[in-house]
Amino acid sequence: MQFMITAPAKERSIDTKVGKAWIKDGKIYCKTAEGAQPKLTIPPNFTLFINGEETKDTTISLSEENDYELKSEITVKETQWKVSLTSDMLEAKLTVKPGYRAKFSVLDSEPKQHLVPSVVETKEFQNSLELSDIVVEMGLQGVKIGFHHDEMVKATQTNELKPQTFIIARGTPAKNGENGWLEVLVNTKIEKGIKVNEDGRVDFREIKSIPYVEEGDILAIIHPPTSGEVGCSVRNEPIPCDPTYPVKVHLGNGVIINGDKIISTQCGRPFIEQTGQLVRAALIRKLTHHGNVDLSSGNIRFRGDVEVVGEVTDNMVVEAFGDVVIHKSMNNATITTTGCVTTHSNCNGTIITAGEKDFMEKDLIDQFSGIVSTTEKIMALLSIVMNSPAFQNSSFRNNIQAITNSLIHNKFPDFLDQVQEFCSSIKNKEHSLLNDEWIQICNSLERYFLSLIVVPNYLECLLGLQVDMKNIAQERLETISTESFINIPKAMNCNLYCNGDVFITDKGCINTNIQSGGQVHINNNFRGGKIVGEKGISVGIAGSLNSSLTLLSVPENQTIRIRRAMEGVVLRIGKFSYQFTETVYNVRAYMDRNGELVVEFSRGLFK
Repeated sequence: MQFMITAPAKERSIDTKVGKAWIKDGKIYCKTAEGAQPKLTIPPNFTLFINGEETKDTTISLSEENDYELKSEITVKETQWKVSLTSDMLEAKLTVKPGYRAKFSVLDSEPKQHLVPSVVETKEFQNSLELSDIVVEMGLQGVKIGFHHDEMVKATQTNELKPQTFIIARGTPAKNGENGWLEVLVNTKIEKGIKVNEDGRVDFREIKSIPYVEEGDILAIIHPPTSGEVGCSVRNEPIPCDPTYPVKVHLGNGVIINGDKIISTQCGRPFIEQTGQLVRAALIRKLTHHGNVDLSSGNIRFRGDVEVVGEVTDNMVVEAFGDVVIHKSMNNATITTTGCVTTHSNCNGTIITAGEKDFMEKDLIDQFSGIVSTTEKIMALLSIVMNSPAFQNSSFRNNIQAITNSLIHNKFPDFLDQVQEFCSSIKNKEHSLLNDEWIQICNSLERYFLSLIVVPNYLECLLGLQVDMKNIAQERLETISTESFINIPKAMNCNLYCNGDVFITDKGCINTNIQSGGQVHINNNFRGGKIVGEKGISVGIAGSLNSSLTLLSVPENQTIRIRRAMEGVVLRIGKFSYQFTETVYNVRAYMDRNGELVVEFSRGLFK
């Protein structure tokens, strides 16, 4: 019996690279088979050579019979740099962005039927800027001094990716001097603080004393302006410093200038007001009237402080430039002053205006603002007309005044009435302590707009007037103060106006209107009437069961406080109002951060 032994067949190995291409060490390999040819997509920034010949195709089929070579393109970016001078010519700046040489290489790849090589970019930064290039460019731009050699060297060596800036030259800035200034040696402001007793209670009847100086006292020292130092640009050109100006002093009664000192020549209250470089100095005298102000004495009008020991009776007037102190009652009277008003008795049916000068200034500024705005529109329209071809060929081109008057009548018919009304207000108040600038502006407005007299160089005059009008409006607005106050025990059927605080210290107010540019403090009752307090209101008891409307109003950024508010009392904060429907306690009303009205009281929170 014969046996046949069959040897096991060898396992055939499968070649995974057949029909595929791959990259190793930057070279392309492939294995082809019948019906299976790998493909290659040429990556950007590369050129493919087949057997040493360049191909323009972007995708090709590979064969083992050919030799393939991918060659990288080399991108060269030149160094960018620029020298510039600052607008004040104090610095020369060099901005440098180094260039680079970019080269691309392909990464090794596993065998794929369609080979798309992955590419890596390599940048080699190259700063080609030379020191001589910088020096030549600086010479072309006129730079002559202040060279910073170290910064130039750094600029030629930088290889930062982002642009770098170097200060390669620097001049010397001008050093400005100081304007002349006034050193005030005495207290000129009336303290409006309230005295606190030893037991911690506020005594509303006590105010601090009025400042007072003796004859020969030094009120202030005038310091002269100091000169500045001229600077030098990188082009070796001088840089001027700003001009400086001395203090200009206008002296009133009771003061003289001796050398650099302002000295009092009599006793009185010192008055010093400064606007820019203009200073007004004077001593305010005091008039003491020992009796009543009645028909036998006549009205009192005095340019200083006034003290009335007696009463001010029906329909009598007290006007003062300074402070007014009245020891007894006021009945149906009018008290007007530029300073403060203090009374030691009750007021009935009286109109009190404290800080009258500032109220007057504010009214004038409100009137004046409309004139300033219209003047700007007139000048803008005049400029358009003057630049038109029709005007250039017109016989009126030499008569700007006539053209301006025509524009006003046709386009701004109400303007002349506004100017006339404003000038009338100035003239009516000229006896008061008005600023000289108002009088000058009034005269200019009348001359340029209301007069028929031909004005030489009319256009230049109008341009100058426009500048002056803007300046005075801003300056006078800045000088409005809130230093005045009214301090009285009780008011009934009164109207109180004050640019500062109002204090009602005893029984309070009945049917009284109060307008205050500061705070309003009423220690007790406020029944019927209206309070407007620009800086807040504090009241003891507001309203009553049988009183007429009681309204308390403040701006959005202020607070109203009431110890007890009766039913019907109305609060107004900004544009929002709230009326109490019952009696509440410990009221605090204000606007929150979201602009919503908040009224807090002891029985809860309304919002």
